[in-house]
Amino acid sequence: MSLFWRSWALVVLLVAVVLAALVVLSTVQFSTILSSLVQGRLAVLVQSVQLSFRSATSLGLPLASVRNGAAILERSRQRAPQIDAIHVFDRDGRVLLSTDTMPPARIESAAMHAHALSDGEIWRAETSNQLLSGMPILDAKKRRAIGGVVIVYPKAGLETPIKAMGASLALYAAAITLLMAGLAVFILRYGLRHLIAVFAGIEATFTAFEQHEWRHAAGGTSPAPPPVVGFGIDTRTLLSLSEAAEKQYISAGIELAALESSGKAV
Repeated sequence: MSLFWRSWALVVLLVAVVLAALVVLSTVQFSTILSSLVQGRLAVLVQSVQLSFRSATSLGLPLASVRNGAAILERSRQRAPQIDAIHVFDRDGRVLLSTDTMPPARIESAAMHAHALSDGEIWRAETSNQLLSGMPILDAKKRRAIGGVVIVYPKAGLETPIKAMGASLALYAAAITLLMAGLAVFILRYGLRHLIAVFAGIEATFTAFEQHEWRHAAGGTSPAPPPVVGFGIDTRTLLSLSEAAEKQYISAGIELAALESSGKAV
């Protein structure tokens, strides 16, 4: 492969690596922003549900006996159809009310742990495939939690737009890479043609020097490299200097061998 195409391949590879890194970082950033937006929306919903149940518990009513409790949960769920379920649970984590037709007996352990540490505030948690957002429901004196509400949101709902964004960015990156590949051909061929010619001439000079040594040993001759001027010297002068240095090296080796032989004779 010629020096020009090696340089072109290096430029294209560098552009592709930089764009790939940008695609990955942008996708990760988009994922973080989208997750924060979803969690913020869930926090608003969970606070609304908690307030509805809080108005009943402030009168001393137990959570399970709240009138229209299931309807309150369903109405909230319809505000965000992507939600898997909304559960109301007691202080031990047992599900009392739910929008799910087949609710679990207890909420997730991750949710229960976050609920215990929430200190009456909105909390967030995650499982392998779900985002959880909840809030404790306090007793009439607002001193301790008698239960809580948790919203379950599927991570699959986040994966679709994230994958779509990643695919779009990757497509744009591929298009930019192809465009830069074409521009690199033009820039390298016309903008750096002299510099590339100099390096190509130096490469040809050393190749000719090697061939000269091989063919000289076989009694033949080798063609001279194309004349290229660069770095204050042309390639044919460089070849001559290399050959002269080689002859001096051989001559010095012969003299050194002769000195060693004479020293052994003495």
